[in-house]
Amino acid sequence: MIATFTLHATGQKVSAELKEIERKYLIHFRRPDNYEGEFGFDWMRDEYIEIIDSNIPICKTPKILEKQYEIRNFHNQKYYVPWLALLPFSTEYKYGSSINKDGANLNLELQELTELINDGTKIVFKIDDKFSDVVKITPTSIELSEFLNEKVEVRNISQEDINYRVLKNKVNIKCLGVLEKNVSIKVIATKNGKEQQVGELILFKTNKIPKAKIILVKVITNDEPFSLPNDFEYALKYKSFNQALTRVEVIARNQVLDLRNRKEKTVVDFLYDLQSQRIKKDKIMENFKKLYIYFGKKIYENYIYLFYHNNEISLLDKGIIRKTKGFTYQGNIIINLGGLNTHTIIHEIGHALGLKHPFEEYENIPLFEKGTTDNYIDYEQTEYGTENPHKGKMFSLFKWQWDNIHKNKKLKFSYEDDYKSFWDIF
Repeated sequence: MIATFTLHATGQKVSAELKEIERKYLIHFRRPDNYEGEFGFDWMRDEYIEIIDSNIPICKTPKILEKQYEIRNFHNQKYYVPWLALLPFSTEYKYGSSINKDGANLNLELQELTELINDGTKIVFKIDDKFSDVVKITPTSIELSEFLNEKVEVRNISQEDINYRVLKNKVNIKCLGVLEKNVSIKVIATKNGKEQQVGELILFKTNKIPKAKIILVKVITNDEPFSLPNDFEYALKYKSFNQALTRVEVIARNQVLDLRNRKEKTVVDFLYDLQSQRIKKDKIMENFKKLYIYFGKKIYENYIYLFYHNNEISLLDKGIIRKTKGFTYQGNIIINLGGLNTHTIIHEIGHALGLKHPFEEYENIPLFEKGTTDNYIDYEQTEYGTENPHKGKMFSLFKWQWDNIHKNKKLKFSYEDDYKSFWDIF
C-alpha cells in the first residue's frame, strides 16, 4: 500500500510504502448451547489440558489425549481439529437415515490473537470438490465483520486472558450420502486475493453403519409395579449411539421372567440372596441367564440382553458398600431399582458395547478425573462426592469411543434392513 505525505516545513510531498498489520485469529466450530446428543461432535475442550480460572486440567494423560485429534498449526498456534458425525440422509444409500435430515447447527468461535478491525476479510468454508454433492454447509462464506459485531467474551486459560467472539448456530452442515473416508471442511480467510487457513472441521466417514440388537427381559420378583422409561428407545436412536453412527435397536420388548410363587429350590434360594443383597453381580447375571433358559428361553451370543428388576443391589466398592443402579457383565446388562432411567440404560449399553469409564486407566485411552466430563460413561459424582458440573447434560460420546464401539464383536456390519422404522422420525 502506497501513501503520500506532505512535509509541513517544506511543503514537499513524499510517498512511502505502508506495511499492513497482519490480523491474526482462529475460528473454531463448536456445539450449540442446546445440544442433547443429536449428532456426534467431539473437540479438545480447554478444561481437558489447560488451567481454567485456577482449576487444574481434568485429563491426567494429555499426551494420549492429543493423539485422538488431528493437530494443525495456524499462526504458530496449535489447533485441535474437532470431529463431526452425521448419519447420511439419503434414500439411495441402503442404511440412510432421516435422523440427521436437518443437519447440525454449529456455533462459530473466533479466537483473537491480535486486535481486529473490519478490513473487508471474508471467511470461506471449503470442501473438496469430490465431496461437494454429499457434504453441504450453509452459508458457504461469511464476513469477518459479523464476528466484530458480537460482544467479546474473555476466558482465563492457563493464566492468560483470551478474547473470543461467538456466532451462535451460524452454520448448518448436512451429509447427504456415503463418505468413504473422513472429509475436512477448511476455514479460509480471504482478502485481496490472499488466503490463510484459520480453522477446520473433520466429518467422520459414513461408509459403515453397524447395528446392535437389544432384548429386554423384565424380571418380576414381587408384586410392586415397575417399568422402563418411555423415552429411552428414542434416546438410543436420537441422542446417544447415533453419535457413533451405530444403530442400537430394541428388537424384543415383551420377554418376562416371572419368579413369583415359584417353588424350585434354586429360585427360592436365589430370591432370598437377591432381596437380602447377599450376592455378587456375576452370580446375579449367572442366575438370571440360567433361570431364563430353564423356563424355556434361549440366549444368543450376538444379542445384548438387558435384564431389569425392582430390587436394590449393593456392591463392595473400595471397601465401601454402595447401592448400584446397574452393571454389565460379559456383554449383558442388569438394571436395578435405582437405575430404571434413560441415562443409566444408555450408560450400561455403552459398557456392553465395550466402552470403559473415562476415569479408569486403560492402555492408550485418555484418563480423566472422575465425574468431570459430560460423557455418558462418566459418573454424576466426583471422587470427592461433589456433583459433576455437567449433571443433567451428560449427552456426549468421545470420538475414540465411536471407534471403539465399531470394534465390538456383537455388532453387525452387513445385514438386511429389517427394522427400517428405526430411522424414521417418530
